[in-house]
Amino acid sequence: ITWNKEFAINARATIVDPETVAVFEQRGVLSMLSLDKGELQFSNNINPEASVSEYQVLRNENRYIVVLGRSFGNKPNTYINGINNGSYASTPFTGYVYGIDAANGKLQWERKVEEISMLHHQPSRSPAFVLGAMIVSQENNGNVHRQSTRVLALDKRTGEIVCDEKFANGGGLIMLSSDMAKQRVNIQTQTQLVQLTYTEKNKDEEKKVEEQKKE
Repeated sequence: ITWNKEFAINARATIVDPETVAVFEQRGVLSMLSLDKGELQFSNNINPEASVSEYQVLRNENRYIVVLGRSFGNKPNTYINGINNGSYASTPFTGYVYGIDAANGKLQWERKVEEISMLHHQPSRSPAFVLGAMIVSQENNGNVHRQSTRVLALDKRTGEIVCDEKFANGGGLIMLSSDMAKQRVNIQTQTQLVQLTYTEKNKDEEKKVEEQKKE
């Protein structure tokens, strides 16, 4: 044992990368520590959650994306299932996605999400963070089943929703790819291709530029 730290009972830990581990405590404290020495890099107060079923922390060049949620009960005649994007199906949850500045540990944004699931393999350089769900609806006393795939995409820079669509006849499979040269993110379901084209500036930054031009 090279180091140890004490956290509240039922704290959840996940390895972010070879250098970092993230620990979430149910009272709503997220701590980021170095793996080699256990040194605290930063801690943040986020929404408390007593029944964590989904906890993931991803990192790209500029920020950490934190996913935290709990399980939920299905509605009558409607079933929400996880998404398979090439490895295994994920578990649906309701909760929050957070964007945290990797340089200073400050919370940049938070977004509440409901009845959705993780896609565990995503292009790290992509500016879009994608979640999804397979929805099965029963009609005519259960004799008719309708399937659809929901695609929910957030701008990693602001947490803004850039796509929230349901596609009929989806089978719960979503594959992602990005073309950095064309500044495009491709979201492929079994029946539809969604292409998101992005700019270097997010919408808030573009709005400021337009306001400056008017002045």
